[in-house]
Amino acid sequence: MRKIKSILCLIPLAAFTGYFALAPALANQSKKGTAQADLIIKNAKIYTSANPPWQSALAIGNGRIVQIGSDEETLKLAGPKTKIFDADSKLIMPGFHDSHVHLAEGGAELLQCRLNTAKSRADVLTLLQKWRAEKHPEKHSGKWLLAAGLPLPAVMKEPLDCHILDQVSANQPILVYAEDGHSAWLNSKAMQIAKITSSSKTTCGGIIELDTKGQPTGCLREGALALAQKVLPVLSLKERSAALAKAIALANSFGITSAQEAHANPEVITAYYDLAKRKQLNLKVVAALHTGTMTPLAYKQIEAAANKYSKYNRLSAHSAKIFADGVIESHTAALLEPYSDRLALKQDSPQANQPKKQALNFAPSELTAMVKELASRGFQIHIHAIGDGAVRAALDAFEALPRNGDLRHQIAHLQLVAPEDLKRFAALNVTANCQAAWAYQDTYIKDLTAPLLGQERMARVYPFNSLKQAGARLAAGSDWTVSTLNPLEAMQTAVTRQAPKQPTENTADLEPPLNPKEALSLSDIAKAYTTGGAYVNHSEQQTGSLEVGKCADLVMLDKNIFDLPKNEIASAKVLLTLIDGKAVYQESKLSF
Repeated sequence: MRKIKSILCLIPLAAFTGYFALAPALANQSKKGTAQADLIIKNAKIYTSANPPWQSALAIGNGRIVQIGSDEETLKLAGPKTKIFDADSKLIMPGFHDSHVHLAEGGAELLQCRLNTAKSRADVLTLLQKWRAEKHPEKHSGKWLLAAGLPLPAVMKEPLDCHILDQVSANQPILVYAEDGHSAWLNSKAMQIAKITSSSKTTCGGIIELDTKGQPTGCLREGALALAQKVLPVLSLKERSAALAKAIALANSFGITSAQEAHANPEVITAYYDLAKRKQLNLKVVAALHTGTMTPLAYKQIEAAANKYSKYNRLSAHSAKIFADGVIESHTAALLEPYSDRLALKQDSPQANQPKKQALNFAPSELTAMVKELASRGFQIHIHAIGDGAVRAALDAFEALPRNGDLRHQIAHLQLVAPEDLKRFAALNVTANCQAAWAYQDTYIKDLTAPLLGQERMARVYPFNSLKQAGARLAAGSDWTVSTLNPLEAMQTAVTRQAPKQPTENTADLEPPLNPKEALSLSDIAKAYTTGGAYVNHSEQQTGSLEVGKCADLVMLDKNIFDLPKNEIASAKVLLTLIDGKAVYQESKLSF
């Protein structure tokens, strides 16, 4: 990536990704009425995310929109080979952009034991034992048993201990990932194979939980996960690509046409590259390449990776991911003020000597140096920041950069932002990448977050509307598999600040809205999932809105979400998803 800055910043519409090329000829032909469309969709309610916001028909030629307007004027582009589809007044809108997602890791997790339904430790053990009986008969006891989606509220009332997992098997190595992806639970055999001891060294905010005798319990947090991951079996490229393809198909079924892969380590990016090379990548992807403790060699390697993995259609690797902190429920998020529960600890408590605020994963000066070096090499920087301390450090690092670039840096998650930092997003042209699906009352919030933050800070969590009112540009992402991949569920939560219950379910037990003043309008969150996502991917001239000359990336829903009560938005279902005018998902009963 020796000269990638000029590629990304000076020619963002054409050169920095293979699939972003303008089509002025098609646009001009459509205006003259001389082009013949491959496909015309008529009798639709088309939300363009542009001006004018509503139309009834569009025509597609060579994968691009060649006309959008009334049925009458659009049908003039019909030729003998034109396919005409009657949308029966269904809603059509731009394809969704998931600006923070882990599709490759999520695809791999689909191959693992899933624990999301567990309500207690007993449930966890039952699910693991059932999976082991079905997938891991005794003769294969040496094979790793991997599980994902461990609900922390169900198991965190007492410390996690490796001997509990030994009840499933003492001879087979077991590793269980928490559903937030920031912690893992191992049994004794796994600890032995990974050679984890009280003296093991960790990086990037890593924590090895110790018992009262100073011995590892089997619970690893943040960078300490690498101690176990380095001894795990690696899926073959064929297996990784197949798992990724399944995850992408799931994303397509939710109307997702573009994404930013939020943590592309070598195993992840090679799977995307394999699909792109074989022209089987049914998604437009910008990969945020993995960073850790950076060295001169590491900078050269990430630059070489960006060059290598950006030359195939639909895949670019111009972004770099930095984890500034961890998560609040594990006391690994960096806060400006101490954790409330740590202030109340007695001096003889085992946790009394632990940090009251938790430091950043990198010293502020080191974080700023990383940001400067990556930006100088042309990388867009995508920073994970949960706590207000991490958000401020990220903004400080961006403030140290020259103002003449267009790399479009972003900060994701933003669970807690200091009020005085809200306006800095707009001032520094930093996008607020929001995970709207998190912004509701649940056991995580009530049992694991509120006691750690206290009342004053809890009244400010997920300040999405405050960011919007302060002028910040919003993008939206799922962080799947941490939370739902379905953008419609996230949209409903964004506008209600409640769990996305379906209308047919009992809503009497819904928790009250979480900080309702921070609710977004449906228009705001829809734009975050369309034009906002296109902006951070440097593709706003090609995607994000339905306009002449742009790619025909769109989704059709069975209900018009703009006409529904806001607590029913998630009841809408995707009927059809098009990328470059081709169907990548079609509901089984739809005749298209």
